[in-house]
Amino acid sequence: MRPWTPGEPCTPKLAGIKTSFLVQPKLNGARAVMVVRNGSVLDVNRHGGEYGFQVHNRDDFLRLPDETILDGIVFKGLFYPFEAIVVGGVSLADSCVTVRAGEAKRIALTLGHEWLFDEPLPQFYATGKDNLPMWEGVVAKVKGQPYQPVKKAHWVSTGWMRFKW
Repeated sequence: MRPWTPGEPCTPKLAGIKTSFLVQPKLNGARAVMVVRNGSVLDVNRHGGEYGFQVHNRDDFLRLPDETILDGIVFKGLFYPFEAIVVGGVSLADSCVTVRAGEAKRIALTLGHEWLFDEPLPQFYATGKDNLPMWEGVVAKVKGQPYQPVKKAHWVSTGWMRFKW
């Protein structure tokens, strides 16, 4: 059973708990963090090491202010941010996920990149596995929770839940 009703993703049904979620589609790629610092861009994997593959749109992020950190997914060699953690030295880590996602969307569109992480429409849920290989499910993030970095693929968070097809 899904913890939300498709079309009403911010109305969870988890043991009667009334919590609001931001639901984003789960892109089937590698989790990465893009860091802009001292006029250069560093792409980091979820373990804190250097991301091992080429990111074709990496240099686009040089247009962002120093001290900017974006969390996202690398899919088919392109980085797609889904949350902005720090922008121009201003931390958003304690801001609501809707603020972090909204800033990531603004940045993606400003750079001329496609924004892929709007809340899914009911037809997205209805087609389920037909969305593969690009989409592998959804991530429901608790609104009001601070940012929590992910260090392991099996890591469990109190701030978000992943649902795969």
